[in-house]
Amino acid sequence: MTVEKLLERGEAAMLVRNWEVLLDCARRLQMARHPQGYTFQAFAQRSQGQLDAAIETLRKGVRQLPREMELRHELVETLFQAQRYAEVLDTVDECLQLPFIRAIDILTLTGQKVRALMSLQRYEDALQVIDQTLPRVEPELKELPIALLKPMRASVQIEMRDFEGARETIHNMETLIQQSPDLKWMLQHQIYTLRAQILYEEKGDEENARRLAREALNLRRVHPPALALLYKLSPPVEGTVYTYQVGIESMVPEPETGDFAPRVTIYTVVARSEEEAKQLALAYETDADERSIDVFLCEQVGESQNAPVGVLDAYEEFVDDLEEEE
Repeated sequence: MTVEKLLERGEAAMLVRNWEVLLDCARRLQMARHPQGYTFQAFAQRSQGQLDAAIETLRKGVRQLPREMELRHELVETLFQAQRYAEVLDTVDECLQLPFIRAIDILTLTGQKVRALMSLQRYEDALQVIDQTLPRVEPELKELPIALLKPMRASVQIEMRDFEGARETIHNMETLIQQSPDLKWMLQHQIYTLRAQILYEEKGDEENARRLAREALNLRRVHPPALALLYKLSPPVEGTVYTYQVGIESMVPEPETGDFAPRVTIYTVVARSEEEAKQLALAYETDADERSIDVFLCEQVGESQNAPVGVLDAYEEFVDDLEEEE
């Protein structure tokens, strides 16, 4: 089987959580010295709660293929998931010294470093990293660093409870939109969410915080910070609730052509039952052709007591073909 076919087969297996097929593709791709062999294996390990094993897989990949930045990004992300924040910082700093690093890698690594610093409550350091990186990468990457780092700066300020500073950063983002309308698509939903967070954290204004978070989701169907805020604002239910991974495949019209394209969305949902989890996720599929909707995954991954129900997180991917090869 060609590398291209192995990649297609592995991506399909990853989306439907077929670990046997995914690990077989990973093994073959590693033999072909392809970086996706290590990322496929690490994904399977992470998804089954084997974070330490996933970290070792990715470290091995970095040793075998040191110029493949994708492996380094995956390693940093997995270290973050394992809450090994000091190792995140060390690994990022090591990557930033590589002679072959590109501007897009610097931007991605900066975002990962800032998240680790925030987790360690090193907010001033996080702001310094953002302010040093933006002028370094903006000349080459244009609007992209603004779309990532400006909202991140406001998020750090909100965590610091520097609400006035956060409002100034948001105002700067709105000014940039006026100067470059292309930025509106990248920034407006984030501005709504940031303003919602300020309303809630500073003033306890839950009603208007919900309204702005929903405005953000009207612009970006599965914007994770808005989903997380709405979940936080939901009342807890008594008793045991369960966390589910819900996978939905659907066909959605493309904005420019109207042609239908296949989309897969993986939702993280807290619910009292599997059926409730499915219904909560399906509420975010209103833009899809109803006849095409297929809930192909509903897997329980945790439980808690007296917590809200709702969608915690989600990510989507548009794919060409999800049919698994025989």
